[in-house]
Amino acid sequence: MKQAVQTPVSFIRDFSQRVADASEKLSANDERIVAYIRGHPGEIPFMTAEALSQAVGVSRAAIVRLAYRLGYDGFTHLREIARSEFQEGEQFQSNSIISRFLATDSDALSDANVRQDIQNLILTYRLVNEVLPAAAATISKAANVHIIGSREDFALAFLLHRSLHYIRPGVHLTNEAFPDDIYQLTMDDAAVALIFRRYPKLSVSLLEEARSRGASTVLITNVPARDFASHADHVLPTATDSPMLYRSMVAAVAVLQSLVAEIANLDPERTKNSLEAYERFVQDQDLLLER
Repeated sequence: MKQAVQTPVSFIRDFSQRVADASEKLSANDERIVAYIRGHPGEIPFMTAEALSQAVGVSRAAIVRLAYRLGYDGFTHLREIARSEFQEGEQFQSNSIISRFLATDSDALSDANVRQDIQNLILTYRLVNEVLPAAAATISKAANVHIIGSREDFALAFLLHRSLHYIRPGVHLTNEAFPDDIYQLTMDDAAVALIFRRYPKLSVSLLEEARSRGASTVLITNVPARDFASHADHVLPTATDSPMLYRSMVAAVAVLQSLVAEIANLDPERTKNSLEAYERFVQDQDLLLER
């Protein structure tokens, strides 16, 4: 018989108690903010006060005032507690493939799986909507782009490399077996790391090395509260929850596609020239059945 997975205590319980204690002091705006946090607890560890204010439709000052009324030392304190509990909760979720198998009872194909992927896509959109353009701009203006991904994450890194190399020059896929090209990074370059649970040590180390060499860094991950996220200039949080044996990479692929599309649009002339050169090469070499 498969074993049940422990469920962590939600951050929202502590938050709700604080709200109850301060209920007589809450304004109409406060109530709107509270309702949003209760309805989207999984987003709070990754949101700025500005992002939350825009989502709710109130001022940033209103977000900060509520945090103080609830006994936090500002919104950053509230968010750090949410991140801490989010991180602690990760310890209760199945990590290894065998533990996920023992905890999985879902059919390989079911409505529950599809619904979870839809939820992942919606949550991921909310998390990356405001931060993706800046990450794309960093990658677009870099002299060279080095993509980092090892173990299972290498497949995503390969997909990003293949997609990016069509629209701009100077895109390099770091070889797991021979990652020495990272030492060539300079402050004019950018490194994009894909690091998903269970967090390959090599990728974490290479991200840190890239940052130490002055390169701009972009991290795509499913748990942005981890310590290694501090080595990234831009973090793109990606939801990967799944009731199946493996975590779902549907939203991760959507992030990569959106990132590439944004980069392509930032320099349309370069994109056009690169795509034309690619098409000429494909036709000259007769590589495809369809033209």
